[in-house]
Amino acid sequence: MRYNDILREHNNNDILREHNNLATCFETLSHECSEILNVIKKCGPLYRGLQYFGNEDFMKCPIRKDRRPKDTPKEISDEIDCLLTMKGFSAVRTNSVFCTANVTTAAMYGNTYFIFPVNGFKYTWFLESKDLYHSVKDFIGLTQHFEDYDEEDYDRYVREFLENAKDFINLVKPQDTNIELAITKGYEIMITGSDYYALSTNHTQTLRKFLSGGIDAI
Repeated sequence: MRYNDILREHNNNDILREHNNLATCFETLSHECSEILNVIKKCGPLYRGLQYFGNEDFMKCPIRKDRRPKDTPKEISDEIDCLLTMKGFSAVRTNSVFCTANVTTAAMYGNTYFIFPVNGFKYTWFLESKDLYHSVKDFIGLTQHFEDYDEEDYDRYVREFLENAKDFINLVKPQDTNIELAITKGYEIMITGSDYYALSTNHTQTLRKFLSGGIDAI
């Protein structure tokens, strides 16, 4: 067999192997993530930026129940969670994965992935806030990140927020219905549940084919 023929066969085998792997991935999504797929078909995908999964294209990830805030002071994050829980919301900052309908926003946090929560998930989003961290800063008049202030100012701003946290929650208007609107308008969405699947946005075209025509279309 000539070299070019060997190379062509090798490439064809790679394409077939990739197709079969993707077909298996989408079969999994069809069975385990049908609720979010029905939403995505109507209004577009959810994204998340991930830094710590290397180059894997498809993975199942647990939704942590002990998430620690990255930029928001823990005292503020805990108070927001407490008030949301008192109002009956299931998805709070501590137990959720953060997603967005804006791929540019997701790319700020790492490699971009499509996110598919497993059926039975709950969610929270805020009608008057597309990014809760920035809304917290605006609410108490911060012009820098919390970490950029000295200890005295840091404590003062945290204390000011805690004293007015109920007003903040009423201002940002938390929601746990109409995820379609949240996706369409590009809001940050907190999702809680057991697990979620992540698919690299390298497979955008394949996802579009799947959403429009099912497994047979990919």
